[in-house]
Amino acid sequence: KLQPFSIKTVLVLLVTLMCLFLDNLLDLNFGFYLEIALKSTFVFILYVALTYFLKLSDDFNRIVDKSFHHIFAFIIRK
Repeated sequence: KLQPFSIKTVLVLLVTLMCLFLDNLLDLNFGFYLEIALKSTFVFILYVALTYFLKLSDDFNRIVDKSFHHIFAFIIRK
Protein backbone atom coordinates (compact mmCIF):
# COMPACT_ATOMS: atom_id res chain seq x y z
CA LYS A 1 0.00 0.00 0.00
CA LEU A 2 1.07 3.53 -0.76
CA GLN A 3 -0.63 5.21 2.18
CA PRO A 4 -1.71 8.00 2.17
CA PHE A 5 -1.47 7.70 -1.62
CA SER A 6 -3.59 5.59 -3.92
CA ILE A 7 -3.72 4.61 -7.56
CA LYS A 8 -5.56 7.88 -8.20
CA THR A 9 -2.42 9.74 -7.13
CA VAL A 10 -0.44 7.95 -9.81
CA LEU A 11 -3.17 8.70 -12.37
CA VAL A 12 -3.06 12.41 -11.47
CA LEU A 13 0.69 12.41 -12.07
CA LEU A 14 0.24 10.63 -15.40
CA VAL A 15 -2.46 13.07 -16.52
CA THR A 16 -0.23 15.99 -15.54
CA LEU A 17 2.74 14.58 -17.45
CA MET A 18 0.59 13.87 -20.49
CA CYS A 19 -0.76 17.44 -20.50
CA LEU A 20 2.77 18.84 -20.24
CA PHE A 21 3.97 16.56 -23.04
CA LEU A 22 1.08 17.54 -25.34
CA ASP A 23 1.68 21.20 -24.53
CA ASN A 24 5.29 20.86 -25.67
CA LEU A 25 4.18 19.16 -28.89
CA LEU A 26 1.70 21.92 -29.68
CA ASP A 27 3.51 24.43 -31.85
CA LEU A 28 1.45 27.46 -32.74
CA ASN A 29 2.71 30.26 -34.94
CA PHE A 30 0.83 33.11 -33.35
CA GLY A 31 2.06 36.03 -31.35
CA PHE A 32 3.79 35.27 -28.07
CA TYR A 33 0.89 36.28 -25.80
CA LEU A 34 -1.79 34.69 -27.97
CA GLU A 35 0.18 31.44 -28.06
CA ILE A 36 0.48 31.42 -24.26
CA ALA A 37 -3.26 32.05 -23.91
CA LEU A 38 -4.22 29.32 -26.41
CA LYS A 39 -1.84 26.71 -25.00
CA SER A 40 -2.90 27.48 -21.43
CA THR A 41 -6.56 27.14 -22.38
CA PHE A 42 -5.90 23.85 -24.17
CA VAL A 43 -4.01 22.38 -21.20
CA PHE A 44 -6.64 23.61 -18.73
CA ILE A 45 -9.55 22.10 -20.66
CA LEU A 46 -7.71 18.83 -21.22
CA TYR A 47 -6.65 18.53 -17.57
CA VAL A 48 -10.09 19.36 -16.20
CA ALA A 49 -11.83 16.99 -18.63
CA LEU A 50 -9.50 14.09 -17.85
CA THR A 51 -9.71 14.70 -14.12
CA TYR A 52 -13.51 14.78 -14.28
CA PHE A 53 -14.07 11.80 -16.58
CA LEU A 54 -11.47 9.60 -14.86
CA LYS A 55 -13.14 10.51 -11.53
CA LEU A 56 -9.81 11.27 -9.90
CA SER A 57 -11.34 13.46 -7.19
CA ASP A 58 -14.75 12.97 -5.61
CA ASP A 59 -14.76 16.57 -4.35
CA PHE A 60 -13.90 17.97 -7.79
CA ASN A 61 -16.59 15.86 -9.48
CA ARG A 62 -19.16 16.98 -6.92
CA ILE A 63 -18.29 20.66 -7.50
CA VAL A 64 -18.45 20.29 -11.30
CA ASP A 65 -21.74 18.39 -11.14
CA LYS A 66 -23.24 21.03 -8.84
CA SER A 67 -22.02 23.84 -11.10
CA PHE A 68 -23.46 22.20 -14.22
CA HIS A 69 -26.75 21.65 -12.41
CA HIS A 70 -26.96 25.36 -11.51
CA ILE A 71 -26.01 26.46 -15.03
CA PHE A 72 -28.54 24.18 -16.72
CA ALA A 73 -31.26 25.13 -14.24
CA PHE A 74 -30.60 28.81 -15.01
CA ILE A 75 -30.73 28.18 -18.78
CA ILE A 76 -33.93 26.14 -18.59
CA ARG A 77 -35.70 28.79 -16.48
CA LYS A 78 -35.32 31.38 -19.22
